[in-house]
Amino acid sequence: MAGIATSRMIGQILQVLRDGSPGHEARSWRVGPVACSRDRHRHSGPSYTFGIEVLQAHVAERDHPAWRLAIVSERWWAGDSDVLIRDTAWLKLISGKAADVAAWLKRAQR
Repeated sequence: MAGIATSRMIGQILQVLRDGSPGHEARSWRVGPVACSRDRHRHSGPSYTFGIEVLQAHVAERDHPAWRLAIVSERWWAGDSDVLIRDTAWLKLISGKAADVAAWLKRAQR
């Protein structure tokens, strides 16, 4: 099985977690057995701007295999946010097994 830190898997996990969010500004929510939290950071300099979103998710119920992950999304702009120069996301499995995350994702997408 391929890892869960691929662009495709990150996109699918983000889709499920964001679809379950009560809104774009929500800082914490649940998607079934998974508890989510989101922090955002932004900085504007004279010649660049960047924004970072850290989305953390973990299983919050005992009847499910335990795992915890973080997805970090970075966006960098040149000038006054008019030219996007970098847009990337990466995932770190903090604890648990990638197979358990993949199994949860498959159930959540049904």
